[in-house]
Amino acid sequence: LTLICGAAETLPDVAWFKRRLVERFAATTTVQADFVQTRHLKKLSVEITTTGDFAVEKGGRMAWHVRDPLHYLCIISTSGITQWDADTGKILTVSAKKIPWLKLVYNNFISWLTADIAEIERHYDIEVAGSQRLRLMPKDDFFKTYVTAVELEFDQNYKDIQKLILEEKSGDEIRIEFRNIKRNEVIAETKWQIPPPSKNI
Repeated sequence: LTLICGAAETLPDVAWFKRRLVERFAATTTVQADFVQTRHLKKLSVEITTTGDFAVEKGGRMAWHVRDPLHYLCIISTSGITQWDADTGKILTVSAKKIPWLKLVYNNFISWLTADIAEIERHYDIEVAGSQRLRLMPKDDFFKTYVTAVELEFDQNYKDIQKLILEEKSGDEIRIEFRNIKRNEVIAETKWQIPPPSKNI
């Protein structure tokens, strides 16, 4: 039967995965990459794709720059969010005091992008979903309201996160694929500039 069907895949256990991620990501201080984000709207059977790039400082700021088909830049930190819109040229700044859930969302996103396993464990139950994939089920009541699970897919050497999948309670799904990943490189100050310099637009 094995010869006909092939041997079943032997998956690593959660403890093995944790050790590997600590080895690979514990020293991570910054991450930069290009992304392709696809949002699947279940009720409409529609997919919306956006592309751009991001930069994140572990314990610091995150810049999320969407370039196509919309064009805007968000700078997010524990103190609040600032967004620049290319079409209108308007800049909107909102304090974290007015968005009580921002810190939780921000901390979760930072922990996903940097594969901070200690921080992930604080907020999620962890399962192994594949030889290079973890499935995270939220513990926080706020996230449980909106999110069923988050999946992180790593490259073969567990050096980088290649894909992030967010499954929403509504049945919608967000899939983000990362390319040209750079870790622990100095982030140019222009990444945090709003509006961005013309050469970065």
